[in-house]
Amino acid sequence: MAASEIYAFGEFTLDATGRSLARRGAAIHLAPKAHDLLVALVRQAGRLLTKQELLAQVWPDAFVEEGILSVHVSSLRKALGGGNRGAAYIQTVARSGYLRALQISPNHTEAWLHYGSLMEALGKLEEGLQLKQQALERDPFSALVRVQIAVAYWHQRRYDEAIVWANKALDIDPKHLLAREFLAGAYLMTGNFDAFLQENITQAESFGSPPAAIELIRAACGRLKAAYARGGHAAVARCALDHAARQAQHANGSADLRFAVLHAQAGDLDDAFRWLDRALDSHDPSLVHLAVAPQWDGLRGDPRFQQRLARMGLLH
Repeated sequence: MAASEIYAFGEFTLDATGRSLARRGAAIHLAPKAHDLLVALVRQAGRLLTKQELLAQVWPDAFVEEGILSVHVSSLRKALGGGNRGAAYIQTVARSGYLRALQISPNHTEAWLHYGSLMEALGKLEEGLQLKQQALERDPFSALVRVQIAVAYWHQRRYDEAIVWANKALDIDPKHLLAREFLAGAYLMTGNFDAFLQENITQAESFGSPPAAIELIRAACGRLKAAYARGGHAAVARCALDHAARQAQHANGSADLRFAVLHAQAGDLDDAFRWLDRALDSHDPSLVHLAVAPQWDGLRGDPRFQQRLARMGLLH
């Protein structure tokens, strides 16, 4: 007789051998493959499991699409309580795998940030912000937490609040690159173009760029300012594209994403989708918020954008 393989977590008891799950003694029905997936996750609690690993363990003798994982993860979350409770047990890590969170303390700040970011990626923006605010309660002096709250406001198009929180992050860490990038972006979105340009210069100065490099940045900012005066955001995007094209030989996945955004802002939708597809093919992790991030608003009215969201499993 095989030895019993029983796991307890939270209010739940999983009997892998007997193929049963119970909550406080009450049986919970799971589909066979959902049960197998839960067993695979529990056996390696706290470790990141890639989609490929999970597919190999749960469907060892069959070829199935990755999307089947999303179906069974969703059913497991519902079985474990739904909403934040279900997400607390199984966290999706964008474009890579699923992480059992059983071993994460409720006071683990980054866990709250990850859950918040996940909710935002799924379009639940206010819920994501609330989860990040839980992280702030646990670590109110974290630059990372503050910049993630700025990101939450960015996704909600609340740019003035994004500026406030990006600056709060920079009060703690003046060299926080993500805070500076979102600060510059929020200035641009609010129409404060001079502040946007100055932030680009300040970023270079804060990282100790040599004087010659800073002068080149000042010159580039001058060209951008002239372009803005001529034709607004679209002209700025075209100016930036001209500069980026001269460095195309160094392009990588991140460059693909930048080209896609700039072409979208310039109104060149065909080129924007071509570069977006390249970023999708390279599994650029920055695309996790494609469904909600405002830099993609120029593409949202095009049916092709919905197709890209469907490709990522973000179409709801």
